Amino acid sequence: MSSKPRSQRRGPPGKSRQHDGDKSVVEDSYAERKKDPEAGREGGKREDGGKREDGGKSSKSHKLRPSKDDQPSASAERRKADKQRREAQDAAKKEQKKREEEEKALLEEERKKVEEERKRQEEQLCREQEERRRKEEEEQQARDSLAEAVNRNKLKMDVRRTNLIAKENRPDESALRGLDSSVKKNTTFVKKLRSVTEQQRETLSSEFGQLNLSKYIQEAVTSFAEAKLKMADVSCAVHLCCLFHQRYADFSKLLLPAVEKVFSGGISKDKPTNVSLYRVTLRFFGELVVAGVFEHGGISNLLHVFTVIVHGDRESHSYLLAVLSFCRHCGEDLAGLVSRKQRTLLSKFNLELEKTEPCLPLDKQMLFRKQMFDYFNTLRDHLVADLKTVQKIERRNRHTMMTKGEVPADRQEEAEALRKAYDKLLSNTTTLADVLDKELPNLPEDEVPESSEMGGVDFVKAGEGGAGDSAMSLWEDEDTRTFYESLIDLKSVVPGILFKEKEKESAKANASDANELGSSQSGAGAGDTDELLLAEAESDAAIEAMIEDLNLQEQEPVVIDEPEDNAPSSQATGASSSAKLLDELLVRLPQCVNRDMIDDASTDFCLHMNTKANRNRLIKALFTVKRSRLDMLPFCGRFVATLDPCLPDIALDLCQWLLKDFRFLVFKKGQTNIESKIKSVRYIGELTKFKVMPQNETLHCLKILLFEFKHHNIEMACQLLETCGRFLFRSPDSHLRTKLLLDTMMRKKAALHLDGRQITMIDNAFHYCNPPDVPKATRKIRPPMHEYIRKLLLKDLNRQSVEKVLRQVRKLPWKDTQIKEYCIKCFTRVWRLKYNNIHCLANVLSGLEIYQEEVALRVIDGILEEIRIGMEMNLEKHNQRRLAVVRSLGEMYNYRLVEAAVIFRTLYMFLGFGNTPDGSPSRVDPPDNYFRIRLVCCLLDTCGIYFDHGSAKKKLDAFLIFFQLYIFYKENPVPLEIEFLLSDTLELLRPKMSAFPSREEALAAANDLEAEFKTRRGKLLQSDKSPGRPSDGSGGSSSEMSGLGLLARQHDDEDGEDSDSDNENATGPRRGGLEDGEDGGMSTEDEGMTSMDDEQEVVMINAPTRIECPEDEEFLADFDKLMNDSVTARRTDAPSVPVFDLPMPVANNKIEEPTADGKFKFSLIVKRGNKQVRRGVDVAESSEIATAWREHRQADVERDRKERRELKRFVLDYEQRQEEEAYSESLNDLQKPVQPRVYQRGGVDGGPGPRYSDRDRRPLYGNRGPQAPASIHSSSPFPAPGPRKR
Repeated sequence: MSSKPRSQRRGPPGKSRQHDGDKSVVEDSYAERKKDPEAGREGGKREDGGKREDGGKSSKSHKLRPSKDDQPSASAERRKADKQRREAQDAAKKEQKKREEEEKALLEEERKKVEEERKRQEEQLCREQEERRRKEEEEQQARDSLAEAVNRNKLKMDVRRTNLIAKENRPDESALRGLDSSVKKNTTFVKKLRSVTEQQRETLSSEFGQLNLSKYIQEAVTSFAEAKLKMADVSCAVHLCCLFHQRYADFSKLLLPAVEKVFSGGISKDKPTNVSLYRVTLRFFGELVVAGVFEHGGISNLLHVFTVIVHGDRESHSYLLAVLSFCRHCGEDLAGLVSRKQRTLLSKFNLELEKTEPCLPLDKQMLFRKQMFDYFNTLRDHLVADLKTVQKIERRNRHTMMTKGEVPADRQEEAEALRKAYDKLLSNTTTLADVLDKELPNLPEDEVPESSEMGGVDFVKAGEGGAGDSAMSLWEDEDTRTFYESLIDLKSVVPGILFKEKEKESAKANASDANELGSSQSGAGAGDTDELLLAEAESDAAIEAMIEDLNLQEQEPVVIDEPEDNAPSSQATGASSSAKLLDELLVRLPQCVNRDMIDDASTDFCLHMNTKANRNRLIKALFTVKRSRLDMLPFCGRFVATLDPCLPDIALDLCQWLLKDFRFLVFKKGQTNIESKIKSVRYIGELTKFKVMPQNETLHCLKILLFEFKHHNIEMACQLLETCGRFLFRSPDSHLRTKLLLDTMMRKKAALHLDGRQITMIDNAFHYCNPPDVPKATRKIRPPMHEYIRKLLLKDLNRQSVEKVLRQVRKLPWKDTQIKEYCIKCFTRVWRLKYNNIHCLANVLSGLEIYQEEVALRVIDGILEEIRIGMEMNLEKHNQRRLAVVRSLGEMYNYRLVEAAVIFRTLYMFLGFGNTPDGSPSRVDPPDNYFRIRLVCCLLDTCGIYFDHGSAKKKLDAFLIFFQLYIFYKENPVPLEIEFLLSDTLELLRPKMSAFPSREEALAAANDLEAEFKTRRGKLLQSDKSPGRPSDGSGGSSSEMSGLGLLARQHDDEDGEDSDSDNENATGPRRGGLEDGEDGGMSTEDEGMTSMDDEQEVVMINAPTRIECPEDEEFLADFDKLMNDSVTARRTDAPSVPVFDLPMPVANNKIEEPTADGKFKFSLIVKRGNKQVRRGVDVAESSEIATAWREHRQADVERDRKERRELKRFVLDYEQRQEEEAYSESLNDLQKPVQPRVYQRGGVDGGPGPRYSDRDRRPLYGNRGPQAPASIHSSSPFPAPGPRKR
């Protein structure tokens, strides 16, 4: 269409439309004729015919057609115009679409900017709040520190003033005579002073106040001077010294020289052994001076002792801990020091420390401060010098690693020891700098040059990384790391006498054996030389020469000779007993296929069989492991590695024999015994991972195999690399050499003509050692609120944090639909939670249900839907998920979120879902699948213990019958694991119940149960039929019905009963009321009618209808006749005097039996004047008064019994009534309008929640003893459910 408006087009509108219409007609007819000429001719004929018929009308239309010459040009122009018009339209559409996309992009960009700005503001607000909170905490900490310092200084000054004026206030002799001066008590007290502790402060102070120690001053001083005090006990010792000083004048004079005598040994520069003694005593001396115990000379003596220590320790700084402790505890009082941390904190909040009276004069303080600062200056220089030494040694070791491929063990140990000592010195120097408010020196950093040969490998990370924490970790997972590194310490288990002598013997032979071991592989001293040549890519000639030398030697198989036992006859009995124990151990060793068993075996050998002959036999047994038992090699390696610290000769001899066997198998060059060769190299690899076999020896074996890389050597090299190649490649000590050997192997693979199997083996071994870089899995990005919810429910939730998590969950914005849906999703996916914490999630949901009932209902629906989906899909990969979901359903019943009907419906669904009545195999529940049995046991183990009374008990008994019948329809025999699981469940729920031994008995019990149910239902319904249920005869006889059909029908019946019970329970309270299985302690005699009553209430929906029968007419006729006779007889009887129903009281309130002549003795009360007189009256047993008395007494007895029964029921139901009242009150509170609440503990605003917070589990009814709850919750962190409150 044209872009011009209609008014601007040429010609009048009518003509234009007519012309366009004519052109379109002509154009269409021309196009049709061009396509089909015959059709055109026929059309022409028709047109001619039309012309003859229509006359002049057809001629007029013929004039509108273009001529034959003008037809092609006109159509081409029209097509061109149409094409241009379409192009213009497409361009306009594209332009419009482009503008819309640009506008949409601008809107999206604007939205993102707004969202980013909002997020930035929220983050800024969070940062400001966090900063504000942190400042408040710091300010509070500063104020607390200031108050603590003020109190401490005040206490010190009070003690000092008391001690300074003690001379004037000391008691006289007469006052001391009144105290206890007994030798026994005084001697005992003095002995206690040698082991003073802070816990004894009050006891010793009270004892001191009761004793007269005038004659024991010297002994007390000696005890204080020789006491082995700890840093925490110094304040108690100072307190006791103050008490002595305040009472006895000679104490301080005697104590001063005794304390100085401790420092008479001076400073030992070579091996300081008295550092800890100096550390405690110096602080003790300083605090005595601060406390004012030493009146004269104490300050000068302390300054002299401190100066001697500082000047004598300027170089080694071995007494740094003593100086640091003295400065920290006494520097503020003796030198006026204020730590940098305290000064910074106080100045930050404009707080000032209250100035107190100094303990020492200013000149004395300056002397102490000068000595401390001088010591710190020398310590700074020492720190810088040690750092330079450590960096120098580390640079040398790195150079050695790059050139030789390994660093000697002694140099590694030296570097590690120096680095450890430097770290300790740096830590102490930092602490002393903070105490003295000094700056640390500028420590030079060691520049590590980057080398291309290192390949960018971080050796520290490769060596120290744990399992799975980085791509260069030594082990594949945490279990592997634990197996190879977490070995038991036999030295802490086995007495030292059993391996001390062996260590001394082996220490002498270690050097020679190691040299022999090294020379045997390197051959003619080629150990370090060939490694250097290999590092420089010139090792081929050296290896060839080594191989030729070894080939010249005659290789023989390893033969282990049994040692001769020349033990004397007196030791024959002990040797034979240990030999028998060793025989038993060697028989048991092939069955030790886990860590605990192999660790026990190593401990037994070291404890009971550690003799030289037994060690040799053990080495032979370990060496001669069957070549088909490759699975035993890791455990044998762990066995040897565990014994190595105590018995190093076993590992050394075994390594020698394995290396000799390896050389024999390699240089024999036979193409047989491939299994023995594989066993040898794998054994070497396992010992290498346990660090029993030296790494250089393993790499040497690999180098020998690579030199002649063909036939069996290829398989041996690949097996060795698959066993320990990754360990060697990722170890910092062997990384470079392993990398060079791997490159050599890949070059030889490319150069040699190998078959496909060998090429695959080589590639697998190489990629196992050096896996290719795999891109990391992208982590799903969730909103911050979603991450917070996952953190609360999946990570933080445990037994201790249930209340905290509940409070946080209640604070969530539940009005936000997305947050609400995500919370429901997290609550439903219980398999993402730890299995032992599922009950915590149910606990949180129970507390949340009070406020968000819709959430709880949707979560329960989701759990039930997951259970049904799991049965429909029946995938093995979802087994753990299904177990978790079923466990959560049971915990929800325990926390009163679901009723018993839901549990029984689920149990019967496990048995009947997907099973056909004819017993044919089902796809969703095949006969060889036992997982539904596991689900049933899981659900019953979780909540089945509460079905132990009332109708729930009967329902569970009935279900257990059908459950056993279901088990018989599985393939027999049942696996042992399932059998043990079933026995545990039955023993837990019904300890006295015996399982059915055969399928026929189980089927008969099920048929009897169904027949009983039919009979009872028939009696209740009489001739009516319950809607939706078949009649008694519709299903045929139970004997004709198959077992699975019986299960399916029982499942349907249970669904019907549960739906009816649900409808009935829907009218009552949801929580806290009486449920199935919770009738409040019903007596045994009433339990029999409970099931019948429940069935009547469930089945009899309508009122009973009357049915006419002949017996009713006879009964009515007899009843009318009886009533007429009674009325007639009543009219004819004479009126009688009314008889009192109450009998006359019996004397002494005793009930007498009738006499021999059948008479009762009653007392008749008559009145004589103002007195009442009793007269005995004999009344016949058949008289009205005796009969009325007897009936009255019997009614009293029955009334008493009824009252006692009601009282008993009242007491038993007391707890249940409390729950109902609490629940009713909570419902009333929820129905009231929302008003501000006063929280006493725990709620939205920081305090715990509303009054109803009882989310405990169901109480355990019945007398099951203490063992039953413990067995239920043995795997649960909750305590055993006893009474209601826990």
